[in-house]
Amino acid sequence: MANLLIKAEKVRKAYSLTRGLTEYRIQALQGVDFFLPSGIVAAVAGESGSGKTTLAKILVSLVKPDYGRVFYAFAAAKGRRSVFRPGRLHSNVSNIHKDVQMVFQNPFTSLNPKMKIWEMLYEPLYYQLGVPKKNIRQRIEKLLDMVSLNRDVLEKYPYQLSGGQAQRAAIARSLAVEPKVLICDEPVSNLDVITAKEVIETVRGLKNRFLESIVLISHNIAMLAKYSDYIYVMYKGRVVEEGRTSEVINFPRHSYTEKLINSAMRV
Repeated sequence: MANLLIKAEKVRKAYSLTRGLTEYRIQALQGVDFFLPSGIVAAVAGESGSGKTTLAKILVSLVKPDYGRVFYAFAAAKGRRSVFRPGRLHSNVSNIHKDVQMVFQNPFTSLNPKMKIWEMLYEPLYYQLGVPKKNIRQRIEKLLDMVSLNRDVLEKYPYQLSGGQAQRAAIARSLAVEPKVLICDEPVSNLDVITAKEVIETVRGLKNRFLESIVLISHNIAMLAKYSDYIYVMYKGRVVEEGRTSEVINFPRHSYTEKLINSAMRV
């Protein structure tokens, strides 16, 4: 088996929801196990409310689980072999954020509307990586090349970009800190079919060239079937099926997986 980059064990997470005078407890994750080896594109499939986004936020340490553990296997310094060590979600969080980056569904809410694209890319390069100012322009242009963006977007604000351009800019910003893992939560659900295909193929092409592994999260199991190597199917906060994508798609064992596949075929 390839080296594991992330391992989550028995992760649980619940949220409180108040309606009027009544408080509800929503169980988002119910004992989820997740393993991410190096060198693959992993997929997480499921409908809205299945727990996909909560799992993603826990993996990137934006949300703390109520129960369970998340481990990360990243080298402490260049030239040293990676070792498996417990990931303490509230200690050394900046390092986890650097190694594991997340691209959200809507770039117009995740990008700062008051900053031009060049400013968004400048910030992590200068303040997080310490790139000398004289080298930043070259690094920014390299980021644009990675995501197939033209130089003219640099002087624009997010609202001046198309949906596809904005999502590519969000991906470039995530890549600026040189992460090992990129987690994409419904990255193309707001895009038209042609643009979505271009963006997802751009993301898929980053594996091995710039990233060790990618996690694609979507309700669109047909898209995941085409671009992932291994898939997790989530339903009501649980992983109900997992395996090599081709095997799960061609020989589903769980009725919910069959439902997702049949729904995709009818679209």
